[in-house]
Amino acid sequence: MCAMLKTDFVSTFALPVFSLDSVLNFSEINASFFEIFGDVQGKPITSLSDEFNERKCVRKISAGQAYRFKIFTSDVRKTPYSVELRQTASGYIGFAVEAADAAKAEAMLASYSEMMEKQNRILKAEKNKSEKLLQSLLPATFIDELQSLSGTTPKTMKKAGLLMVALPQVQHLLGGLEADDMFAELDELFTCFDLLAEIHACQRLEATPNSYLAALPLLSPDSPACETLAQFALDAIEVIKLRQSQIHILCKFGLHLGEVTTGIVGKTHLSFMAMGTGVAAVADITGQADDLQVCCSDTIYQYSEPLRHALQLNSNGPDMSDKDPVYRLSPEFGTRNQDKLQQCISRAKTLRRNF
Repeated sequence: MCAMLKTDFVSTFALPVFSLDSVLNFSEINASFFEIFGDVQGKPITSLSDEFNERKCVRKISAGQAYRFKIFTSDVRKTPYSVELRQTASGYIGFAVEAADAAKAEAMLASYSEMMEKQNRILKAEKNKSEKLLQSLLPATFIDELQSLSGTTPKTMKKAGLLMVALPQVQHLLGGLEADDMFAELDELFTCFDLLAEIHACQRLEATPNSYLAALPLLSPDSPACETLAQFALDAIEVIKLRQSQIHILCKFGLHLGEVTTGIVGKTHLSFMAMGTGVAAVADITGQADDLQVCCSDTIYQYSEPLRHALQLNSNGPDMSDKDPVYRLSPEFGTRNQDKLQQCISRAKTLRRNF
């Protein structure tokens, strides 16, 4: 009678299982193996297989891999079985599966692997889309904090260049336009602003139907942040003109140096907010500008010598004798790259179509 393998897994699933000794003779076989292949106890593995290659087997096993080959039943049908052989502490252990079933199993496994790979690609694409959307809504530092599950903390920039675009007539325009048309116009316009913010290395802080706010921190006393924001504002005005939209939205621009604090509020619905004395001041300054005009605060005037030559005292606003003066920025300041601005508009249209 054959010596039985003491393996619960083997007994439970009734797989034809065997073990070989160090000289590759059958040392143990289970009942399933005995029933299919007969009593081969003590016989060499080559008694059931013509394709067994000892040298290849040793090379595969030595590399920590399984060695696969075919054996055939002892009856007249000579049914082929696929065998997988692995090394154990005392020799080798293998199991046999009918070759036809093995082929089906491999085909099913390949199909399943392909399906899982496709599913993983879909999940990865969805994850990338979600991350891209999150990146468009929040600064990277806040995203990192959210993903770490440690909560977010407000961030304060003690001195930052602030650019605000005020759109005071949006609510009035909405009354005479289809909502789809109004939102499409704002979508494309704000996308242009976002692309310009990227070009000028600024950070979009907040966007509402009535305003757009971006910032650029002053990292050093000689930082060109004020000049950069001025160029950003004038580029934005040029983009508005180049778009030649049928819907004219009144846009006023303001620049200021001041303190701003940003943070996330809400747990079920996240909102990114910017507040502080700097935000209040730039909103006040922006309100004094005319359509497609840039007004600058006195702090901008005092800080930036290059801008000082392009600023004129604003005499069109309300009586501000009890407050710091406000200045108008000359549209001739800096240079406008028409090709780059046209590319910005084209990209905004493409992004809107493909989003």
